[in-house]
Amino acid sequence: MKPKTVSYDESGYYKWQNKNGFLMTTLQDFKSRPAHMDQLHIDIWHRGQNILCDNGTYSYATDLGDTLSKTASHNVIKVGNIEQMDKRGAFFVYNWTKKVKASFDNRKFNGKFVSNNGYTHERTIEKNNEAFIVREDVETENSKFTVIFNTPCDVEKVENGIKLFVGNLLIAKIVINGRIEIKNRYRSKYYLQKEKISQIEVEFDIINGRGTAMYEIELY
Repeated sequence: MKPKTVSYDESGYYKWQNKNGFLMTTLQDFKSRPAHMDQLHIDIWHRGQNILCDNGTYSYATDLGDTLSKTASHNVIKVGNIEQMDKRGAFFVYNWTKKVKASFDNRKFNGKFVSNNGYTHERTIEKNNEAFIVREDVETENSKFTVIFNTPCDVEKVENGIKLFVGNLLIAKIVINGRIEIKNRYRSKYYLQKEKISQIEVEFDIINGRGTAMYEIELY
């Protein structure tokens, strides 16, 4: 089935959908205060499973709610210890990112933003049958950046990346070469409820102000 292209450029949401699920990404040009630091987040549903997920909200008035609003709780990149934007208290997000460009069609998404905290991030996603090929381009004075994946799936580290399982069923593989670390995290699907998930961090070096990572998300 040919992927269905759905885009809402004004609100910054872009979606490929087919018979097995969908990929959604977001890049907003903020006109009002954002709540989460999720610029260029990728969400993937496949065969009824949210294999790459947003970690939810829980409650804005809690430490966990504060954590879930920040950069690493989304499937984005993180430069050093820098947040996409700054936050004070439960609700006040400032130093908003600036959307530079976004293009989207049946086969390809390309988007770029500037963070006022000292970096730019450009993400390109190409649809290739039952796979997505992703390229990250980063400009910053920092020395490292990390590609982050949050997943409720069971995770197995392999030689050339990560395998994701639902029960004993292999549902996806992320083919990526970098320094891989798997951590325990929480997501909240409903208010004041939480469940354990895994966070996959893949670290890359930045050389002469530029960093690049390429990887493939294969779906089964």
